[in-house]
This record gives sequence, C-alpha cells and structure tokens, in this order.
Amino acid sequence: MNAIKFAVARGAFFYIGGLVPVDRALALANRFHERYDLPQSVGAREHRRRRGQARFSLHFWPRENTLALDWWLLRSEGSHPLLRMETWRDAREDRLVWPWWFELCQLPVDPALRARYRLPDGEFRIASHTWTWRMSLAELDRLRILIRHAAQHRDDRLPQLIRSLQLCPGDRGIRGDVHRLYRYIGSQCAKRKVTAPVIPSTIRWSTGKRGPSLPLSSLIRRAESGATHWFPERSGTASESRDTVSSNPTTGVI
Repeated sequence: MNAIKFAVARGAFFYIGGLVPVDRALALANRFHERYDLPQSVGAREHRRRRGQARFSLHFWPRENTLALDWWLLRSEGSHPLLRMETWRDAREDRLVWPWWFELCQLPVDPALRARYRLPDGEFRIASHTWTWRMSLAELDRLRILIRHAAQHRDDRLPQLIRSLQLCPGDRGIRGDVHRLYRYIGSQCAKRKVTAPVIPSTIRWSTGKRGPSLPLSSLIRRAESGATHWFPERSGTASESRDTVSSNPTTGVI
C-alpha cells in the first residue's frame, strides 16, 4: 500500500489494474515490460523525467484465500508512443481502490501537525494536502450497520469488530476513520444502555516505509509447489475478516 501511495504522491496519477491468476501473472508482467520497459533504475527514471517521458511501475498483491494477484500499473504524466493501448484512469478523479476496503485520496493535513514541519524561513516540509489511504464510503456504511446490529447483542461481536479495526493499516486517513468508528461504537452502546467493550487507547500508526517485497517468481514457485492460498497462517479466518474489516494488508509484492 505504501509503495502505491508513494508512487502516486510522486506524480504517477494514472493507473490501470485488475486481477490475474498466478499462472498468468508473469505473462502479464512481460507484456507490460515489452511495452513500457518496466525494470528501471533510479537514474533511468530520472532521465525519463527530464526528457518529459512517462515513467511506469507495476505492483502486485496476492489476494487472500485465492491463488490470484491484484495488480496495478501506474504511470506519470509524460509522453510514450504506446499510451493509447491502455484505458488509463486518473487517481485524482477516479479513486484507486485497494481490495476491497480502502481507497487512495488526498486529504488536508491538520494545521497543528503541519506546524511541526515549519522551517525557520516560514516554509513547510509537508504539503497542506497529502496522499493517504482511507476507508471507502461504502465500507464505512457497512461497518456502521454492523456496529448497530452488534450493539443489540450481548456476545463477542463487538470485541471481534474492534479487534479487526485494530489490525487496519495505520495511514492517516484510515486512522481517522477508525477513531470515528470507535466513537460510534461508544455512542451506540450508550444509546442502548449496554456496557461498551474495551476500546483501545491508541491506533496503529504507519511507519511511512515501504513494506517488504517479494519477487513475482517466488510466488509463482509457491503456487507450483501445491500451495492453495497465500496466507496459510490465516486459513479459516477469511470469512470473519470480511464480515468485520480486513486482515492486516501491510506488505506488498512489487
């Protein structure tokens, strides 16, 4: 998630994406490499930028409980003779969505937080609006419905939902959504005069670093060796995760 966010923040606003079976992922990567010369060093990307040419990056993420990969091809503004071969979407107008709960957007930075990055000459080391992940509006609506329903039952539904919220990625936009959902849990419990479960006093914080990555070939070998899904340690928990928020998608395959 951080790799995609950083790429968009650096100007790679245009994207295409989809879902590909693992046995076709390498062919997909090779096709895009033939068109756009994907593996580039930092120097090669800077050379393209100075010449006004588009820069590209391809990102994969293994979808849980499947042997398929979500993929996104990002590009910056600039020229390239084969751009018309794809139907590009603009992340500034058409949200780039992480399956299935989060979307990438620009949100204003809190003035108090921005003040910490003020330089002696009055300039700021952080923009007034920055790119971040947040929960999609549809997902927030779904979670509020779950909270209202769970607050009517004296069982472990609310604690499970709170545990799922704790596992959400720590991006600034998501942190704000989680905080509001915690408050909503408290208000719904108070409305129904039931004791609210313990709500964490802290929310996961993103380090701002790119997570570990794996070569695509290693995932292909894993599938060929007989693996049935990407996350064996989480087997049997997917339905629970989908009914709450998500598992912890903090790493990526690039």
